Amino acid sequence: GRTLSSNGQGSDHGWAGNYFILGGDVKGGRMFGEYPDHLTEFASNANVGRGRYIPTMPWEAVWNAVTEWWDLNATTRADIMPNMQNFPSGTLYKEQDMYNI
Repeated sequence: GRTLSSNGQGSDHGWAGNYFILGGDVKGGRMFGEYPDHLTEFASNANVGRGRYIPTMPWEAVWNAVTEWWDLNATTRADIMPNMQNFPSGTLYKEQDMYNI
């Protein structure tokens, strides 16, 4: 992600990213996360200024489902995603949320 406004020499690093999950078993046609109601500065709790938006879901949310689909056990997933423990389990997607199993 990048900020929308310049720091004088370009744009600063932001937090967010986009992910695409492709494959025959993917439950397609859906988007996860929340799009802000307002994009103007300080009109949304997600916009903290200069076009910096706080992500509505952790990086680990999508990757938890992918690693479950890969049949990795909980210990291996925790090794790969050490910050996963910092998020409530309800924010992490499960294999069945993203795949036709």
